[in-house]
Amino acid sequence: MSAQTATRIEDVLEALSKSEAEESELSHSLAEIIADRDRIRTALARLENLVPMLDGLVQNGDTLKRNVGKTAETAERVGAGVRGLERVMGRVRIAAERVGQVADAKASLAALQAAMEQRDWETAARHCARAMAVPKEVMEGPFAQVAIVDLPDPPTQTLADARTALLGVFRKEFDAAAIARDPVAISRFFKLFPTINCPADGLAAYSDFVLDLVARRAPPSVKASSPVYYTAALTALYESVAGLIDQHQPIVEKYYGSGNMHTVVARLLRECDRVVNGLYDGWEEERDISRKLSDARTATFQTLVPAARAKPGQLSAIDDSGPDPREIDRVLGELATMAGRWALFRRFLVDRLEDDMTPSAPPTPDGTTLLFKPTTPGPATPGFGLKLLTPANTSFQKSIEPEPEKEPELSPHKKALEIVTQTGTHVRLGTLFGSTYSPLETWHLRAALDRAHVNSAPANPGSMGTAQTSTTPDDAFFILHLTLSRSLSSGSVVCVKKSVKNVREVVERDLVGIVRRRMEDCWRTPVAGKKGAGEDRVAIFVTYLNDLSMCAHHAERLAHDLAMSSSLAQGFLEDEVEEARGIVAGLSDLGGFKGVVKTGIDNLFTQLVKPRLRSLIPDVYKDVTYVLDESTYNTAEHDDTVRKRFVKGWGEVVGSYKDTLTEENYRAFFALAVEVVVRPWEKYIMGMKFTELGAIRFDRDLRAIIGHLSVGDARDKFIRLQQVSTLLNLDAEEDPDEFYTTSGIAWKLSASEARAFWSLPLPCIARSTPRDFDSGFTSKTERYDVAKQMFKQGARGRTIPSEGLVSSQCIFTQVGLWPEQAHWDASIRISTKPTRLTHKDSTSYGT
Repeated sequence: MSAQTATRIEDVLEALSKSEAEESELSHSLAEIIADRDRIRTALARLENLVPMLDGLVQNGDTLKRNVGKTAETAERVGAGVRGLERVMGRVRIAAERVGQVADAKASLAALQAAMEQRDWETAARHCARAMAVPKEVMEGPFAQVAIVDLPDPPTQTLADARTALLGVFRKEFDAAAIARDPVAISRFFKLFPTINCPADGLAAYSDFVLDLVARRAPPSVKASSPVYYTAALTALYESVAGLIDQHQPIVEKYYGSGNMHTVVARLLRECDRVVNGLYDGWEEERDISRKLSDARTATFQTLVPAARAKPGQLSAIDDSGPDPREIDRVLGELATMAGRWALFRRFLVDRLEDDMTPSAPPTPDGTTLLFKPTTPGPATPGFGLKLLTPANTSFQKSIEPEPEKEPELSPHKKALEIVTQTGTHVRLGTLFGSTYSPLETWHLRAALDRAHVNSAPANPGSMGTAQTSTTPDDAFFILHLTLSRSLSSGSVVCVKKSVKNVREVVERDLVGIVRRRMEDCWRTPVAGKKGAGEDRVAIFVTYLNDLSMCAHHAERLAHDLAMSSSLAQGFLEDEVEEARGIVAGLSDLGGFKGVVKTGIDNLFTQLVKPRLRSLIPDVYKDVTYVLDESTYNTAEHDDTVRKRFVKGWGEVVGSYKDTLTEENYRAFFALAVEVVVRPWEKYIMGMKFTELGAIRFDRDLRAIIGHLSVGDARDKFIRLQQVSTLLNLDAEEDPDEFYTTSGIAWKLSASEARAFWSLPLPCIARSTPRDFDSGFTSKTERYDVAKQMFKQGARGRTIPSEGLVSSQCIFTQVGLWPEQAHWDASIRISTKPTRLTHKDSTSYGT
């Protein structure tokens, strides 16, 4: 509130107080300004001294401005004159150049007519090219349209008439030279077509010439009745076309530049398609393919139906309703061979066309350069078609509007491959693979497998100590190798894919399926009333297992051999080799043989061996104890009971299969047996007690048994038992928990299991124990009470007499009360580390 509007004394005093404060601030500011007055005066004096200098600079600037302005006006007048002069000189230069071009065009046209009258075709073509090099706007300009005595028609009309006449002459002369097979004349006129801007017409004429060479090729060297007539005819055709391409491609590239040979090749392939289709039609009719396909579709096989229950060596007759397998084999081989010939020819074409797809535009005979490639042949029209660029018209090349963005072009390889894959021959072969080759190949493979089952016999009859197999695996994989090798020789990825797919289906159905079904029949077939029938059934089942194991081995070898086959590098393109190799390499898991073998071994083991193995460990340890002193230890060392019993029992149960199973099957069978033995063994040990000498004896027994079972990965199965032996033979001073964590052993036992096994050894009385230990006792009960008191003291870690009794087992044994009071040891757990004797002979496993 201001002092003027205040109505109370308090408001007036407040306003007065604010006014006094403002007065004080103003007085302070004025005092500071007055105190700084000298500095301000000094600055003003300096500024006044600069005024005369600034006035002089202003005057000099005005003078400079006037001088520069005059100079600029003069320069503008001179520049305008120069620019006008340049425009005039430019028009004069353009006019002079255009007059020169018109004169050059008319001179060229006059020389062209003169050369044509003299039939000097090279000179005429060169003058025609010079006239065509004149820009279109000059030829059609009013100055050029002025008629002269020698050229009464407009230049464009004169040039068009001359080009048409020259084109007719060149084509006529080229055809005459082609008929006469005059290579000099052919080359002479062939190189003149691009000179008059008619390369497409030249290539068309050259293609007709080459096609005539193909039509007049020498006939095959074999007779039409020969089994290899069609293969020989196709081979001769492909070789003839390949030779023509190899011979004539340098000529085309020399006069037309690279990138033009594909025009000739396309015409050649069309003619080739016509001939090949005729040969394939004749082949289908001659080989009676329709009837063979019909017979193959209706044919049946005796052993390949679900009801078949044939055994190895069982003979039955194959169904004769189908076609002759030998004829089908010849037909398939013939078709694969013809496809292989096309694959080689296709690879040659792709390589040549790929090289041709990168244009480099070599100079033509008159020094001009082709900028664009022709599209289709047609009459010569000035201003259209090819554009020739020479030094005479480079100054008139004007920029044009940018073309819209185009899709990225295919690589030369893809372009060449596209041309080849669109041919009728390639399409026809693809149709034949699907309609003829694949069905006949499937039938032929099934027929071969049927014969393999029918004619199956022991592969090694009468041989002792050798795994029993049949001839089925070898016969089956011989035909599989033949089938897949034949498909690879076709050089077609499509054919290989179809063949591999068919092979997988047939093998799974007609090889693995039949054997699996017969293996199942072995367990379902009743054997009552026939002595030895059970053993025969097991022998048959084992033979099937061995056959499947052999098949698995053959499948891996087959995949490896096919992946390394030379047919891959010969018939397939470079970018197809790895794809084809990957397809055949995937045959290593053909048929799932290993899975069927594993299932069969599991069944064999479960039904015949596993029940007998369950009693092996109890029989081995019958009446065996590891609570040993020096006397009983020496006796156990001499008798070697555990090892002898184990070797005998193992040999009777498992060893009998070693000579009947293949190595791979026996290894899997052996692993199952070891697995069944090891786990019960561990549990059995948990119920036993060990003295220090007993632990050493157990270690030696375990070593001996592992040494006997030194097959496959048996040692890995015993790692847990080896670690148990390590724990049983620990020194008395060792702490089990500390040893478990610091030993560096890759433990298979858990910490609780290790602690349980460590508690099994019994620290017995030392060798210095007095013989009169039990003297002074009046009764058995008194001896028991003393032993129990000593055990309690040892369990609490107290000092006990020099006998070192800790374990109740040893104590009660010494007082003559073991095993009557053994339950005492089971009811009290020792929480401290017992004192144990140390044997330097103890060993450790698992490190």
